[in-house]
Amino acid sequence: AVGGLVVRNDIRSQVIAEVDNVDGAAVEDFTVLALESATIEATLTGETKSLAAADAAATDAPATDPATTDTSSTTDTTATDSTAAGGPVTASPLALNGLIATNLVLSEASAKISHSDLTVDGNLSIQADNISTITAENSASLESDGSAVGVTLAFNTIGWKPQNLFANAIDTLLGTDALGAEQPAVVSAMVLDTVFTVGGDVAVTAGGLDEDSEGPVGASITATISNETTANAANASASFVLASHKVSSQSQAWVGPLLPNAAAIDGATGSRIMDLVVGGNMDVVATDAGSIAAEVTMAATSGGGTAVGGVVVMNDLRGDVLSTVDRVNLIAAGDVTIAASEASSLTSTLSGTTESPAADPAAEAGADATGGATGGGASGGGVGEPTPMAVNALIANNVVLGSSRAILTKSQVQAEGGLTVQAENVADITAENTATMSSGGK
Repeated sequence: AVGGLVVRNDIRSQVIAEVDNVDGAAVEDFTVLALESATIEATLTGETKSLAAADAAATDAPATDPATTDTSSTTDTTATDSTAAGGPVTASPLALNGLIATNLVLSEASAKISHSDLTVDGNLSIQADNISTITAENSASLESDGSAVGVTLAFNTIGWKPQNLFANAIDTLLGTDALGAEQPAVVSAMVLDTVFTVGGDVAVTAGGLDEDSEGPVGASITATISNETTANAANASASFVLASHKVSSQSQAWVGPLLPNAAAIDGATGSRIMDLVVGGNMDVVATDAGSIAAEVTMAATSGGGTAVGGVVVMNDLRGDVLSTVDRVNLIAAGDVTIAASEASSLTSTLSGTTESPAADPAAEAGADATGGATGGGASGGGVGEPTPMAVNALIANNVVLGSSRAILTKSQVQAEGGLTVQAENVADITAENTATMSSGGK
């Protein structure tokens, strides 16, 4: 019985809200808002079985024993035994299963006012948020009265350019991004080369717009992967999992006459100082809280033969937060706050189990009796009797790279309230790796 599933889910989206080259006035509030929500929810399940039927009743003719092979698609085939000089030889059922799942999200949310002159009697808000999520559940199970071999490949990415299967596999095996390229999930709120007079508050906010403090912020991947193989009797069982979960995100709140890349150049010229008058508070805030939660389980069980298992998992979480006020002449009647907050959380649970117990004593006794009649050897040492053996290997690579910057530069600020420039970066990795091997071999 052979089974295989190959699935690819790909979302690419962009949301832009922009006011450009506008000379205008608003008697109430003025709002520029961009909201992005890209979500993949994927469930993939594969099941393969190859089981020999019980021996049919003997007949007068020297007929061979029928064997029935059942698969998850309920397709039945019948195999017959052949007779050789040494006696009857029975075909051994075989179960093979391959599962490949790729989920990819590329997204952007941008709110911007550029090259404009505004007068607003109420509040001015430039806000953007980008919530990108992948929830993936991949499960494969195999059972065979012969050998069982199962392989699961799972690749979940947010903010990484697409790669082919081989590049994904190589990067995961090596624990690098040598063949991959970032294209971060971006959330950006920007006031570029603009002057304004605002009677109320000014909010330039990138990320974290959910009013619920427990709500999602930034990009997140939640993945559950399971691959289990079972070979009955003394047959070989092999189970392998190769999985990667990668997130790259960027949150940026910016007020200045130049784009960030241009402003970063030493001696950048040709820009004017932006005159900003605010009747209340001015907040320039960027927030990101990317997360990965991965649970990977592998199991290979043999009824007395060889059980081999292997798992390689890479979790890579990257976030960059920038909040900047650059080259402005700011007068504010209230508080001025420039804040950047990055909170990265990576949780990984990895479990690999291989098991090959000793043969059942009753079965061994029956085998010995048969061996005595036919000249076979004793249990555990007879010709052709496999020795139980379990082999297991686990490799886990967990990486968190975070950056948080709050900058006030080349500016004049007069605030009747307080002035706060604050950056915060919190990174957390919780990893649990368990490898279990059990063998009844001598």
